[in-house]
Amino acid sequence: MADNVVIYKGQRFDERYFVSGAIQTQAAPAGDSLAFDTMHLKVWHDGHTPPLGYNFYTSDSEKFLTADSEEFLSLDTMENFVPGDSMTYYYDDILINKFYVQEVKRVGKQLYDVYAVSAIGILNNSMHFGGIYNGTDIEDILAELFSGITYEVDDLVKTIKVYGWLPYATKRDNLQQLTLAHSISIKMKSDGTLLVSTHRAEPTGSLGANRTSLMGAVEKVTPATAVQVTEHKYTEDSTVITLCEESFVTERLILFPEPVHDLAITNGTIVSSSANHAYVQGSGAVTLTGQTYIHNIQRVTEGTIAGDSTDNILFVDNATLVTSLNSSKVVEKLYNAFAVEEVIKTDIIFGDERTGDIVNIVNPYTSITDTAFARKMDITFGGFLKAQGEFVKGFTPAGVITGYQNRVIITETGNWTVPAGVTEIRAILQQGGTGGAGGETGSSGEDGSRLPSSLNKESTADDIDDGTHTYLQGYNGEGGAGGLAGLGGVGGKVLDTGAIAVTPAQVMSAVIGAGGAGGATATAGSEGGETTLDAYSSAAGERLDRGYTDILTGEVIGITGSSGRAGKDGVGKSNYGSPDNYYDGYTSGVPFWRPAGNWGATRYYYLYYTSNPSSKKWVFGVGGSGGGGAWASSWSDGWASTYGEDGDADYNNGHGFAEGGDGGTGRIPQVGLNGTVYGGGGHGGNGGGGGGGGGAYANFWGGSSYEWKGRGGAGGTGSSGGAGKKGCIIIYY
Repeated sequence: MADNVVIYKGQRFDERYFVSGAIQTQAAPAGDSLAFDTMHLKVWHDGHTPPLGYNFYTSDSEKFLTADSEEFLSLDTMENFVPGDSMTYYYDDILINKFYVQEVKRVGKQLYDVYAVSAIGILNNSMHFGGIYNGTDIEDILAELFSGITYEVDDLVKTIKVYGWLPYATKRDNLQQLTLAHSISIKMKSDGTLLVSTHRAEPTGSLGANRTSLMGAVEKVTPATAVQVTEHKYTEDSTVITLCEESFVTERLILFPEPVHDLAITNGTIVSSSANHAYVQGSGAVTLTGQTYIHNIQRVTEGTIAGDSTDNILFVDNATLVTSLNSSKVVEKLYNAFAVEEVIKTDIIFGDERTGDIVNIVNPYTSITDTAFARKMDITFGGFLKAQGEFVKGFTPAGVITGYQNRVIITETGNWTVPAGVTEIRAILQQGGTGGAGGETGSSGEDGSRLPSSLNKESTADDIDDGTHTYLQGYNGEGGAGGLAGLGGVGGKVLDTGAIAVTPAQVMSAVIGAGGAGGATATAGSEGGETTLDAYSSAAGERLDRGYTDILTGEVIGITGSSGRAGKDGVGKSNYGSPDNYYDGYTSGVPFWRPAGNWGATRYYYLYYTSNPSSKKWVFGVGGSGGGGAWASSWSDGWASTYGEDGDADYNNGHGFAEGGDGGTGRIPQVGLNGTVYGGGGHGGNGGGGGGGGGAYANFWGGSSYEWKGRGGAGGTGSSGGAGKKGCIIIYY
């Protein structure tokens, strides 16, 4: 083969066809960008006139042979190119790169411009649905991104678990998210297969004085004084949003404005979906809904921020696969890459080195060999391959970023020993939860009413006069209101320590804060105890409205306890007579009539008599029912209420007459439940039941009226709140 050869559609372009050729290759030191390699060729092509000295036609007049039967290019090779066809470039029989044709332009009678890109460039032409990832194997995502492309995954990369969110974006963009979050590189093997690997920290070659230009330069750059990276966390929420509300009977792709979960549809079928999209088969007026995610962010910093004009801060905000598990390594690697002060720019003779490699290169100013990262090489075709190179001096990749892959939860005070091989941890310190507040006592029931002082009320507005009978109006007492529920105790404070440098076998002291006691009746609960790990304390943390969600397990800690249940109101147990049910005081030996009481709101009752003074009748009220206290274990409305007393039936009692019964006492509820998750607040106490309303009595005898009122029942005492649960420490390593 000639020195420069391109194979396309099974045919070979060599130096006899190249008017010019150039290849540009780039690599980002910390995966912060994902440039694709490009190749520009200017190709001479003549399918009708063979080169001078060659005139051997084949049976196909569209092709030509050399004297040694070597086939030249067919006429339609350039005219009928297919975008995406592969084109491989060799130099001295060594594969330099594999490209994919994007464009062929005829710029002259026998001249064509060819533009091709590497596999990464192909990924720029297709979309990826993305999704929410909670420990997904990186191989599963790579299989989606590299569909149709031959690739391999290095064993070091296979261990990576991916957390976070990828949006609906180009495959190249989402691959770049992976390269940044996990410091992986994409290289080409000698057979054209893509290799997903990591940058090697050891030099792969040396660019001595015999391969570098004497005219090279060392460019001073302004180093970053700090790098700030935003870490992201997505937690499922229950807020429902409408994603589509439209009538159709076809299959449609619906893209979502934000990631969602738990899709629901009416008048349609979800064919396939992710957190970012759904293919929906409609069958009428389609409504598609989903539940949102809570997106929490915080920034981690490497370097120094002075707060003045000397700052040169690099911000990385939209890397949504950067989480609490890998952020410390991502920000460290970016800082190391952008804190450099010098870049060597020089022409080199291209060899085995590739962008992304660490090389030894002669410094054109000092003639001393420096170690540098090969960031860029622009290759020009020729008798030897010359490349304009850029080499980042002093930067060495730190290997693949897997992130914390292990966790331990500490729930008892004691010591914890750092496992072998671990040099960095991140801890979550959860304070003990606050106790729940006690519920309030129910109100007492109202006493029975007082009646008018005289029965001679035939003409007053307070009574009803039908011309024959008069009804004296009165009422039983109202039941008391049930006691209010106690509020749940708040979750304890949470401290995220960030990355902590440790040494294997280091012993760390852990103290777990106790849960706070529940409050007595109508009293707030006590705060939980402080949790510490060596010098770190939960006291420096903050309370989280929704608690802390463990990114590895999904477990939630530090949540606020539920409020208790209010006590049930007491009621007035009322009854009243009618003209057909009465007792004639002059008729001895007739049993006293005791009508059944009725549940419900307070009702009026009436004393009935006729205009004949010798016909005296009475009716009487009975005591109200006590309210039910809340029952915490089932969160029902409460135990069965206590009935109030009936009115006294014996008219020969101490007063000589019957009287209204007392209201029933409100129930005392069960104590509030204790906190159920580490650092969780205790549940609030339950309200006591309201007291029942008192009954009322009226009597007419010998032209005089008599009345007694039953006493309202006492309200039930509110219960104490439940205790908060003890804290804990979660350690990621």
